[in-house]
Amino acid sequence: MSVKKDPNSKKKKPSEWKGYISSIVLILSVFAMWFLYPYGLSHLDTITNTSSYGTFGDSFGALNTLFSGLAFSTLIITLFLQRKELQLQREEVQESNDIAKTQTRISNQQAKLISQQIQESQKQNFYNLFLKFVEEKNLKKSNLMIKVWGQRDTNIYGNEVFKHFASNFIGNLDKSVIPSPPKDDGSYYNEFEEIIEKLSESYENSSRNYSMKFEEFYFFEYIEFILNFIKQNQSLIEINQVIRMFLSYFTFHETICMACIALIKMPNLEQYINELGLLREINPELLTADKYESLTSLFNESAFNEIPTANLDFLYDESET
Repeated sequence: MSVKKDPNSKKKKPSEWKGYISSIVLILSVFAMWFLYPYGLSHLDTITNTSSYGTFGDSFGALNTLFSGLAFSTLIITLFLQRKELQLQREEVQESNDIAKTQTRISNQQAKLISQQIQESQKQNFYNLFLKFVEEKNLKKSNLMIKVWGQRDTNIYGNEVFKHFASNFIGNLDKSVIPSPPKDDGSYYNEFEEIIEKLSESYENSSRNYSMKFEEFYFFEYIEFILNFIKQNQSLIEINQVIRMFLSYFTFHETICMACIALIKMPNLEQYINELGLLREINPELLTADKYESLTSLFNESAFNEIPTANLDFLYDESET
């Protein structure tokens, strides 16, 4: 029956056997010297010249010197080996630190990459929803309708509805219109209040004549919802680019209606117009100078410009150096 060798068992290396044998020989030599030393002392009686005892004793001084030197050498070797061991330990610690730094750097890069992927995913999700919202806004626009009584199949839809309302709004932007009567308390409207009052009257008259109100379709409420969605995600996007995209779906008359409805009924929408520059695309040539001036007086200057972005050019200004 054959005996299987343990695969985990290892043979002693020749260098290890030499070390063991040398250690045993050294130990046996020390014991042999310790054992034979008394026999050497017994031969002292054979020496008749007592003056030679000192010389004989001095002969052991060389042996003491040898062992002292060996002990000192052993101490030096031990210190050297300890220094070598400490150096190896420092190298291992340094290597471990380098590995830890590398792992930390890789972890940071992975975290940054994951963060970028999440941000890109959020940005993509924003644009997907944004385009769906714009599509829904255009659908609402196409569903707007003014009934023309007494005429068959001549109802007005979509942007034509905005044209009818906007033409009435624009007519009341003229500063030459007849002033409104005094308020109930006897005071008169200032120029700003006068225009707002006229726009409000124009909207009520148009709604009555056309048998339609934008509130019935929640059209501008939906515009306000989209703008709020843009504001909430402005950290993910280049907001001026998104606003330009958003305004590209607006006609001139639609923009005029949005501005006037915001002034007379929707203060939150008015705030968005001022904050996001929603009147930036209005062509002044489509209005008289007087009417355009009236329109600009109703909103902040920011309503007609792009949103200012942070400018760090001053950091590179060398004029002061």
